[in-house]
Amino acid sequence: MTKQFTLGKKERLKSRKQIEQLFKQGKSFAIYPFKIYYVLNSIQITPRPENSTDSRLWTPPSAKATGGKPDSRLLFGVGAGTRNFKKAVDRNRIKRLTREAYRLQKNALQQKLLETENVQVIASGKENDVQKSATAYMFHTTADNFLSNGNLVHEVFGPASIHVTAATKEELFKIARKLPGQLTISIWGTEEDLSENTALVQELELKAGRIIFNNVPTGVEVTHAMVHGGPYPATTDSRSTSVGTTAIYRFTRAVCYQNSPQELLPDALKNENPLHIWRQVNGAFLNGAIN
Repeated sequence: MTKQFTLGKKERLKSRKQIEQLFKQGKSFAIYPFKIYYVLNSIQITPRPENSTDSRLWTPPSAKATGGKPDSRLLFGVGAGTRNFKKAVDRNRIKRLTREAYRLQKNALQQKLLETENVQVIASGKENDVQKSATAYMFHTTADNFLSNGNLVHEVFGPASIHVTAATKEELFKIARKLPGQLTISIWGTEEDLSENTALVQELELKAGRIIFNNVPTGVEVTHAMVHGGPYPATTDSRSTSVGTTAIYRFTRAVCYQNSPQELLPDALKNENPLHIWRQVNGAFLNGAIN
């Protein structure tokens, strides 16, 4: 069946009762320069009379378009304040653009809502509408829901995390196997916990470039031991690091000189070792000349 991208009258939030519900029961978050008000529910939508001209707030498809289910799981509104948009013409333009963006993306949004139905917000940071800032969020879901929903493993580049609760050790291994490549993985536990779960640690070693025990990732520092890389999609090539002294191998290619005249060799490879550097010769490290 062809997806509908229309935005009919029944899909627009115009009822005073619904608007009051949105502001009394709903939540909000800020993405500069907008503020989004929303509430998730399963109420039946009753639109205002057709002569209403208030179209600042909208709802997803009607019961007919959603297979007989209630008209909406989502009520939402977009605020564009006068502090950021001083002219009415600019605010009206934002209203039209937002409505058009929703019209084109509403089917995907509805699918996302269904897929994240069993994900709860358990904590959030202070909301703000300051440019170049973000509000921190912490989510929770069950192992069953995480394992059945591929979208929950996607990276959120920002202050957000999801806590997945496993009921059994088998679920824990299934979660570990489902994880895509990561830059880092932190493992928390007592010495007894870790010794009893070496198989899980070995499974997680296949998923990240840096394994951290009872700690969080430090800042990326240029050291000999630093590995800032990991299996795809964390990086496109997991055999090297992008930070640290061994990062040089990302830009090198091995070349073997066999039976080469001495004058054609780089100084670092000449028998007399004019640079007096340490070299590995027949498995041993030497800094002298080769006879």
